Amino acid sequence: MRLTEPATCDTTRAALDDYLRHRLPPGRRRRLVDHVVQCVRCMRVFTDVRESAWTAATPTRAPHVRRTGRPGGPYV
Repeated sequence: MRLTEPATCDTTRAALDDYLRHRLPPGRRRRLVDHVVQCVRCMRVFTDVRESAWTAATPTRAPHVRRTGRPGGPYV
């Protein structure tokens, strides 16, 4: 891995949210991936952004559980 020029890093980091939401055209997506694979700093930022997105998508409380109404029946 190598460090790259700041302008490329800035444009890559600005596009990470669109990348995670599958909003980038294929060519731009490929360039972003190529850059992230080669740039240590952008790889770290990508990992942080991805984990934040996963955390935000995770429910903060347990889902509602109810019984089916039969004694000993399964929960749904």
